[in-house]
Amino acid sequence: MARSRAGAPPRAGYAHQSGTAAGPYALHDFFLYYTVRYGYRPAKIFELAVMAFDGLFDGATIKKWLGVFCRRFFSQQFKRNCLSDGVGIGSVGLSPRGGWQMPSDAAAAEWQKEIDAIEI
Repeated sequence: MARSRAGAPPRAGYAHQSGTAAGPYALHDFFLYYTVRYGYRPAKIFELAVMAFDGLFDGATIKKWLGVFCRRFFSQQFKRNCLSDGVGIGSVGLSPRGGWQMPSDAAAAEWQKEIDAIEI
């Protein structure tokens, strides 16, 4: 089983997470932060990401992974609704009892339309 210690280089015989299958972690973290912390819509998040990642990711790449993030974030809400109570870290959490509140049957269709309308 591949494991990596947080913040440490991988040990011999262990794989390091690269984020290739899931997408760039920097982008997903950025999208999550601005979605949950500020409640920004996709067009605003895209605009901020283009400025923040200038020279690292082009607009097409940001748009692609914003769409992936949106689909995953909405489709996995049911998992957050059945979370047990836990410790809150920081001022934002995804627990439906004290932080992020979203119905488990919420659909990403409106957000996806907004992402699709973004001109690069």
